[in-house]
Amino acid sequence: MLRQRPDSRLRPWVSHYWLSRGGAPQHVLLPDGCVDLVVATTPREVTVWLYGTATQRTLLSVDPAVRYLGVRFLPGQARHFLNMSAGELTDSAEQVSGRDALGLTGAPWLAAGAQGLFSGLDELLLNILTRRTPRRMALDCVLQRLHDTPHGALATLAADSGLGRRQLERLCRTHVGVSPAQFAMIRRCHRVLDRLSHAPANLSLAALAAASGYADQSHMTRELRRFTGLTPGALLRDGPGEDVAFVLSSGASVSPH
Repeated sequence: MLRQRPDSRLRPWVSHYWLSRGGAPQHVLLPDGCVDLVVATTPREVTVWLYGTATQRTLLSVDPAVRYLGVRFLPGQARHFLNMSAGELTDSAEQVSGRDALGLTGAPWLAAGAQGLFSGLDELLLNILTRRTPRRMALDCVLQRLHDTPHGALATLAADSGLGRRQLERLCRTHVGVSPAQFAMIRRCHRVLDRLSHAPANLSLAALAAASGYADQSHMTRELRRFTGLTPGALLRDGPGEDVAFVLSSGASVSPH
């Protein structure tokens, strides 16, 4: 799978582009709070799909003969480009047409190589932003705080951003696809996955749990098993699975700007 960061002007809203063809007939899909737009291309047709936020580890079946081009939007940021809300897509995928397909079914550059595809996406998304000026929401401040720190009470984060708990819940479900509490758990999970991928041989799982915002090691084990299907020990030994797809780029976050 090839990955490419978007044009710098898109990075407050887009994590990365990805391109995949062939490989394993199944990919591991892990929850990450993101929406993906996927263009599936064969010699006969082009279809556009939206993949919503997942809440559990999922095996995604793919056709090795199809070329898949993806746009990974940062949490809550697909709203700047799509009409369909993330809340309509949670744990599902939907083939789309019209405005949510962004005109991709007829894009002439879809026959290009990887760099041509990524450049085409840059131009397309930048053109959309000239017609839809992005508007920052208080929700974005909460998502950024949850990305940056493993600690912090949701009530406090909401109040600091000028939101009530119910308002935050509604906005998060609409624009991210999960509740604020679920998003916080997903971010903790990815924080652990990132640390496990760079873990020293003498890693203390108890210390990792404390540093990642868990009450204790058993709390971390329960949540990792919920979102990845694996224990910390299995993840440390084997990783999350072969050919993990749709994983948020390391270091990507909602821009404060």
